[in-house]
Amino acid sequence: MNTMTLDQMLAYLEKAMKKKHHPDWLGWVGQNKIFKLKTIPIDSVSPADGWQGDQNNIDKLFKSNLSDSPIIVVHKNGAIIDGNHRHQALKKQGAKTIQAFVGENFKDGKKKG
Repeated sequence: MNTMTLDQMLAYLEKAMKKKHHPDWLGWVGQNKIFKLKTIPIDSVSPADGWQGDQNNIDKLFKSNLSDSPIIVVHKNGAIIDGNHRHQALKKQGAKTIQAFVGENFKDGKKKG
């Protein structure tokens, strides 16, 4: 699937997120109408403020093929909602680009960025 609606993304995230994440993630996700799968520069996105990664998880993912595990980027500033560990592992692997679902068509009428 190359495009997800807001409802599809919310269902995906609720299933994928097994523990409490940043308290504002639902608001950030809800600012978008659709999410498109894109290849973007890896340095154009970053972990959400306050995110603290598990280095053991990053090291484990570093040894994995992450090409079919896109991250979710929804905040206008490029903050990652889901996939922070995958992002860090891919950076460690030397990746220059990353697959990501990027939120578009912001409800406030502004373009991303």
